[in-house]
Amino acid sequence: MKKIRELHRSAMDIAEQATQARRREELSLATELFAKAFELEKKAADALRSVNEMEPDRSILFRSAAALALEANLCDEAEKLAAAGLAGNAPSAIAEELRHVLEQAQFSRHLATKGIELGPSEFQLSISGRGVGFGFAPVQMVWGRIESLSKMLQRTAERRVGANYREKGRPSEKIRILAEPYLSTPRPASFALTIRVGSTQLNLSDEFGPTISSSDIVEDVLTGLACYEREDAVALQDLIPEDAYYRNFLNLARSIAPDGDLVTQVGFTAGVGEKERKIALRRPRGSTSKMISHATSLEDVADEIVEIEGLLQYADSTRTEDKIKVLADDGKTITVTVLEGMMADIVRPLWDRRVRVRGKPYRKGILLDEIYPIDE
Repeated sequence: MKKIRELHRSAMDIAEQATQARRREELSLATELFAKAFELEKKAADALRSVNEMEPDRSILFRSAAALALEANLCDEAEKLAAAGLAGNAPSAIAEELRHVLEQAQFSRHLATKGIELGPSEFQLSISGRGVGFGFAPVQMVWGRIESLSKMLQRTAERRVGANYREKGRPSEKIRILAEPYLSTPRPASFALTIRVGSTQLNLSDEFGPTISSSDIVEDVLTGLACYEREDAVALQDLIPEDAYYRNFLNLARSIAPDGDLVTQVGFTAGVGEKERKIALRRPRGSTSKMISHATSLEDVADEIVEIEGLLQYADSTRTEDKIKVLADDGKTITVTVLEGMMADIVRPLWDRRVRVRGKPYRKGILLDEIYPIDE
């Protein structure tokens, strides 16, 4: 056991170095270090492969080795190790974690484009979960996420060209041409389709200043989604420094993310140069507590987080501060303040639906941080 503990400690030390490298966005180095950590942890796990009575140590090591294999993009190894861990007598909690790792490894196959060539302004969207069949999925489960992606692409285009945040009205024709999504025929994967963004490269210097292409928009969106998945609020704010655009992107990402039940993973694959870039959203809605939508400089905002559930019945965007009202389950009507960047794209589509609202106490009501439907 002494040798196993030494291997495990060395693996964890290297994994911590890999995590730090990823935070510095040294992604190639991070992958290399995760692979080294995986090799050490695999040796530790293999030493207990046939010792089923050594639980929970055995299953913990296999879970850890499988998770490191995922971080190193070694999906086949992750599947094998997770299955080996489940083949023992793992305690129920660790067995559930092993099943989760196995599901993640299998989902990585759905991110593969399988011979389909992606252009610079194209990406593949994949959805997985118990509500998704092999090549089939409920319309709203897919279409709602595509609508949020469409808004995210258009908002990203407007931000990249330096336009002020547009709370009302439609985007300009040039922005629509640049960021309009086009869909391919869905493919089984569990469910996957290709989205092409825009039909041309435009020089918008006459209207906005810089030259921008549809591939720039795709890269920007994927970078933001990667920040969201790892809950890196600092990196996302560096990418999107404007408050309204930041709130908008964060909450559109939440609407695209898994619900944790019918949809457990949402993946994106894009071609970056000669390599593929793969991003898998696994954090369920409501779990990104480190990512806050509102500005903390407002007065009269309490520190604690509150949540309510109820029917969204009223909205008023005619004042300086937009307001909505939610008829809570206890019969009380709660006034919720909505800051710029959230009313049109996030709140309005939820009118007359049961929602969960999360935010901070503010002026006898709530300052909205997150809102999502609970009647799906």
